[in-house]
Amino acid sequence: PKASLFSEELPKAADAGYYTVWYKVQGDATHRDTQAMPVVVRIAEAAVEEAPQDPVDKDTVSENTTNEQTETPKDDQGGESGKAEEGKKPEEGKKPEEGQKPEEQKAAPKETGTVLEDTGNKAMVEVISGSGEAPAVSYKAATDQTAKTIVVPDTVTIDGVTYDVKAVADGAFKNNATVEKITVGKNVETIGKDAFAGCKKLKSITIGENVTEIGSGAFKNCKAITKVVITSKVKKIGAFAFKGMKKLKQIIIKTTKLEKKKIHKNAFKGVGSKVKVKVPKSKKKAYITLLRQKGLTKKHKIK
Repeated sequence: PKASLFSEELPKAADAGYYTVWYKVQGDATHRDTQAMPVVVRIAEAAVEEAPQDPVDKDTVSENTTNEQTETPKDDQGGESGKAEEGKKPEEGKKPEEGQKPEEQKAAPKETGTVLEDTGNKAMVEVISGSGEAPAVSYKAATDQTAKTIVVPDTVTIDGVTYDVKAVADGAFKNNATVEKITVGKNVETIGKDAFAGCKKLKSITIGENVTEIGSGAFKNCKAITKVVITSKVKKIGAFAFKGMKKLKQIIIKTTKLEKKKIHKNAFKGVGSKVKVKVPKSKKKAYITLLRQKGLTKKHKIK
């Protein structure tokens, strides 16, 4: 967030739900400000008290019950129609035919923008699907800030609804100080801006096979990662995606879909000069030209 958006006043909210609050400690003349960090907080709904019921007159209930039991309706032949046939119980409702399962009422997905907690995967997610679309969410934040290994799952099931995890949100893991290994699920298509930026202990990142877009600064200042694999469906890469990765030794590009108009001019700007880049053989000549236009220099070995 921009510095102008921070305030010394405590944030306030009236609506129940989950909120991401960014905070930092302001330095003085001899100390710098700390890096901004997110924390997810929940405002719970107020408990609703049930209205007291009116007292019931026992004598009236007893009298009404007695009258109902003694007044039995007659059928057209003058017999009693309220009695069940001998040996049979009264029908309690239509039963499903043999082999047919009873219909189950499906839970409805939440509205776009709703933030939900996935307790099983210890994560916060945000609904990104619209009305009539297949339920989908973005992975917004990990709730366990001490976890060293985190998996962004393929799906999450919350309140009876299963959502595909289609994205890693902007800043989802930004400045996480403990995580060392992250695996991104197969349904993720977009890695957001600064998604893993500043994860200084992150050593291993596995990008999902269906990722098509890597946002600006996605891996910026991930100082412990030695290898990045850009998977086969990636088409778009933002600015400074790999800047400041001090231990990075190799970038393996598997995709053949990179085009000039979808790769930011500074996408590979800031990559260390000793980093080796491996590209598909069929695209080697084209990629050498493209990658040098997008931040790599002649010092980088592209093979």
